[in-house]
Amino acid sequence: MPKKPHKSWTHIKNGPAMCSTTFMALHPPLIYPETVHQNLYYRDDHLTMPNWFKGMVVILKEQGLYLASGLNAQCEGFKCVVGAMSCCCHHAVFLQPDFASQKSALEELITLHGHICDFYLKYHCETNFIEMYWGAAKLQYCLSLKTTNMDKMQKNVQQCLDDVLLLQVWR
Repeated sequence: MPKKPHKSWTHIKNGPAMCSTTFMALHPPLIYPETVHQNLYYRDDHLTMPNWFKGMVVILKEQGLYLASGLNAQCEGFKCVVGAMSCCCHHAVFLQPDFASQKSALEELITLHGHICDFYLKYHCETNFIEMYWGAAKLQYCLSLKTTNMDKMQKNVQQCLDDVLLLQVWR
């Protein structure tokens, strides 16, 4: 996310855009915290920056969260001070509940089409069921008859995938 408005972050009509968000009010009541609506793009009738992404500085200024002394875009190496509320723009924005709970574009696309999206550790055979399934199929393939015929090889691979027990996949 850029610190300041930039033309390369212009919203393209019918293209992907970040949704409007909400920020916690500066002095919310203790029992029911108040939220404030925040648009992330300038309006299309803006004189100099129509549909441009506002940038973190403008967003924080509009919410009264930008320090008069200024903030860096991010802490060096994304290593923010523990417990700091606004050590950098990145940290101040991403502390907001709406940003923290935002799903990735891939996850939103998958759930939009009615599927469940669940991310596992990459390539770890004990936590990723796909790796477990593939490992079991490879074992079956090693035990199958060897051939140099491509059609037979493809049938062997499909048969090995089918031979993995459903109970093993569920585990």
